[in-house]
Amino acid sequence: LKPVKILYLDLIGGAAGDMLMAALVDAGASLDRIREVVSGLGLDRVRIFTKTATPGGLRARQIDVMIGDELADREHIPAEAVAEAETRYTLLGKARGPKIQTAHAAHRSYTSIRELLEKASLPDRTRAIALGAFRLLAEAEAHVHGVDIDQVEFHEVGADDAITDIVGVATAIEELAPDEIVVSPVPVARGLTKGAHGPIP
Repeated sequence: LKPVKILYLDLIGGAAGDMLMAALVDAGASLDRIREVVSGLGLDRVRIFTKTATPGGLRARQIDVMIGDELADREHIPAEAVAEAETRYTLLGKARGPKIQTAHAAHRSYTSIRELLEKASLPDRTRAIALGAFRLLAEAEAHVHGVDIDQVEFHEVGADDAITDIVGVATAIEELAPDEIVVSPVPVARGLTKGAHGPIP
């Protein structure tokens, strides 16, 4: 009887892209392979950092995406601090491939992200997973905004770091090649968060 490889995701705190990518690397996916594939996006200011973290005294891997001299979703890092950061992290050098003029905080339409992924130098399976993820996100956005899917404008989800996270996770899934992916219930909180449109539930 052939053993079945199951990837189980225990979403005790949701499913942030950088955390999911870190968990998949810890599960055996190659970070070097992720970096190589992400470089095919042509997002030339993107670098991936990794380090060991110890939340609550437990060893864990942390992955951060850096755009130029700024750590995505975190405070601005002065240029003089970048050299120091590079001594603490293993990082991706300048991405190869054609330059695409982007600002990581700028929003992108679903159609422009789809075109970026279709034109990028990506493995077919990685491309399919990433396209599928963005399609689901676009369908959800279209539903809540009451617009056609091709009218969807992504804000945080359309930023360079979010695209890097999704392609990185897709690459890790392709490499781990699980026979089945099982996901725990997603914890749903109450209250408000801050988004590009202002406070949202």
